Amino acid sequence: MSVGAIADGLAISQPQVSKHLRVLSEVGLVRGRAVGRRRLYRLNPTGLRPLGDWVAKYELMWNERLGRLATTSASFSAKEKIRPATTRSTMTMSRHGSATFKFTDRTVTIQRRLGAPMALVFDAMAKPEHIRVWFPADDVPLHICESDLRVNGKYHYARYAAGDKECSFQGTFLEIERPTRVVATWLFEGWPDDEAIERVVLTEDGGITTMTDILEFKAPENLGDHFQENDGAQASWDKLDDLLADLLAGRP
Repeated sequence: MSVGAIADGLAISQPQVSKHLRVLSEVGLVRGRAVGRRRLYRLNPTGLRPLGDWVAKYELMWNERLGRLATTSASFSAKEKIRPATTRSTMTMSRHGSATFKFTDRTVTIQRRLGAPMALVFDAMAKPEHIRVWFPADDVPLHICESDLRVNGKYHYARYAAGDKECSFQGTFLEIERPTRVVATWLFEGWPDDEAIERVVLTEDGGITTMTDILEFKAPENLGDHFQENDGAQASWDKLDDLLADLLAGRP
C-alpha cells in the first residue's frame, strides 16, 4: 500500500503518514519495498510476537488470581442465595495444579504450570517416546505416534476409543524455536472441518514451566463448544507432570 493511499484512507497528510511508517518500520511492524518511484508498505504481524510471548507469561498468574476471586465470590453468593454470573473462562483444579481455559469467539487459550525446567518440558512434549506415555488420557495406548519436529514436518497421534472408534490428531509444524515455542496446524479427525493453528509457548521461572497453548480457529462456528468438556486434556497434563517428575528423579 502506498503512502498516498494510506493518507487518503486516514484523512491525514502524507508527511504524517511517512513519519508513522518510519517508526513502525524501525520496530518491525511494517515492511516497505520500492516499486518504481513509489514505496509500498505492508503489515508484518510477526513483529508483535515478542509482546504476545511476554503477555502469555503473565496471563496464567492473572487467570489464577481471578479464578480464586470468582470462587470466593461464588461462595459468598451461595450464602446469600445469589446466583453467581457465568463466564467463558474456566479453571480445572487437580492435585497436580490447575489448568485454565479462556475462550474468545475463535480461540481457546489453555495454560498449565509444570514442575520441571523448560528444556525438559519441551523434550517431553516433542519426543515420541515421551508422548506415548502422557498423551492418552486413559490406559489405551497410541497405535500411531509420529512426530517429525522440523519446519514442514508432520505429526500424527492416534488411539482407539470406546467402540473401536479411532481418535486421531495430526498437523504440520510451521515454526520451531527450541525450547520456547512451537507453531503447527492442528486437526482432530472427529472435527474434520475445524482445523486450527496451535501456538505453544513455554516460559520458566525458578524451575517451574508455564505452558500456554493457544488454538485459533478460522471462524466462531469452527470453535463452537469444543473444549467445554476438558477432563481428558486435564488427565493428559497430569500424566505429563508425573512423567516429568520421573525424568527428574532418573526413573525409567
